[in-house]
Amino acid sequence: MAHAITRVWPRAKVQVGTDLEGAALGLCGSEPGLVLILGTGMNAGYSDGTRLHLPMPSLGYLLGDEGSGADIGRHVLQDAFHHRIPEELHLRIFGQDGPVLSEVLARVHGASHPARELAAFTALLAPHLEEPYARELIQGRFQALVDLLVRYFMPEQRVQVFATGSVAYGFRTLLAATLQDHGMALTVVEPDPLQGLVRYHRQRGSA
Repeated sequence: MAHAITRVWPRAKVQVGTDLEGAALGLCGSEPGLVLILGTGMNAGYSDGTRLHLPMPSLGYLLGDEGSGADIGRHVLQDAFHHRIPEELHLRIFGQDGPVLSEVLARVHGASHPARELAAFTALLAPHLEEPYARELIQGRFQALVDLLVRYFMPEQRVQVFATGSVAYGFRTLLAATLQDHGMALTVVEPDPLQGLVRYHRQRGSA
């Protein structure tokens, strides 16, 4: 990545990092807090204002990513095929003939990015948050996420949570409530950290 950038801007100072490092700089800056990416996937770390600490392993959508779009989407599909969604809501979400198991399996297994295919089904819940089923499913997956955060991060590290990603932002009210139940405040939530990251580097450049 650095090589590709310097070919275009040979005099640029290039620093390549992870998406979580970018989120930490864009959301926290020099302020300490727990940094959470919650979109298609999930990742979390603690920024002390200078360094990012990563005690929790990132297992990916097959083994982990609790609370992510892929995780919620997988549970929506499981409930649909096991007939655990209330009938009227199932009809509103999937229509008269959906979902079709063979089509879903082909779509997910044949995709170059299966997690994105699973996450697409999470978006179907967004218009139905007034329904107990939708709220309880999302809160249940957020609870699974919080259980991990409590396990891996010390209480003083998770007082403030800085979150980014489509799921964190789209379901921010439910996420904030679940975090608050465990003494965590959703201090900042953004759909992406880019604006904050640009602001951070501009401030650094003018300092």
